[in-house]
Amino acid sequence: MESLARALQSARLTVKMHRFEVAAMTVAALGVAGLATWVKVQLDATGATQACLEQWLVQAGNASEACVGPVRRWSDIVNGDAGKVMGAMLVAPFAVGIVLGVPLVGREIEQRTATTAWALAGSRKRWLAGRVWPIVTLAVGLGAALAVSSTVLSNARTAQGLWSSTFGDALFSGPPVLAHILLGLSLGVVAGAVVGRTLPALIVGAVVALFVVAVLLAFQGSSQPPSPYAQGNEVDTTNSTVDVLDPNWDVYFTTADGRVLTRPEALASVPAGTTDVGGWLTSHYSLLTAQISTDLTIRFQANEALAVLVASGLLLLIAFPIVERRRPT
Repeated sequence: MESLARALQSARLTVKMHRFEVAAMTVAALGVAGLATWVKVQLDATGATQACLEQWLVQAGNASEACVGPVRRWSDIVNGDAGKVMGAMLVAPFAVGIVLGVPLVGREIEQRTATTAWALAGSRKRWLAGRVWPIVTLAVGLGAALAVSSTVLSNARTAQGLWSSTFGDALFSGPPVLAHILLGLSLGVVAGAVVGRTLPALIVGAVVALFVVAVLLAFQGSSQPPSPYAQGNEVDTTNSTVDVLDPNWDVYFTTADGRVLTRPEALASVPAGTTDVGGWLTSHYSLLTAQISTDLTIRFQANEALAVLVASGLLLLIAFPIVERRRPT
């Protein structure tokens, strides 16, 4: 109980000392999450139902009058506000994490209070652990809010993967968003400990974060599966050669009466014992579109988030020996 009381007291002291950063970043993160939710509500308010979106795709934009207006309004938001908010979901987590992390060590060194703080704590490692854990807890909460709201918006603006691939939002939604805020926090702590001054450490953290973002985007591009065209179970549909059974792609079909079928729905109609499943599908249905598989997106997000979380943990561990050997200025 005594150790718990000391931990809570240390947490209160940390939040009090960094109340400006805590308050500002909490408002910023929840503000971005709120914007994502607001845009999702705006998309729903257009009246562009899944049926209207399917009709628009099937009829190449020549949908019924009841759907034309809603789909156009929906598309305007998708290409406007929704895209901007999703872009913020890549930048905001790093920014929030860095701003929360840099002052934890950097401000103490800059204000020349580090020696006293370390002496009172009895151990630099204990002091750093007491400073870090409440901010990590806050970052996890803010990251979770961003992850949930970004996933909801991504699903809405891609029409669950029908209108566009969810893979395009893989780094902008879900678990990676939570992982990125923790990576930003770790970068901030290390930058503050190494540089020892708040503003220069923020700049260093931002430059490193930009490099990390560039690497992540390049990695996402390289992880995109090869085109389903001209592979494997090749069939000729509307003058295109498409592998409709490629598991890396979600394929959508249309029936003679204009209904849209997902591949699982279409496969359920294939007679038992059919040897050329791909040929049967394309001879009975028309190919509508093929998007990168949602399952592939989920796997990519899980692997990316895990890798980033491991990197974040290693960075935080590195901060301890840096602080242990750091000479106060």
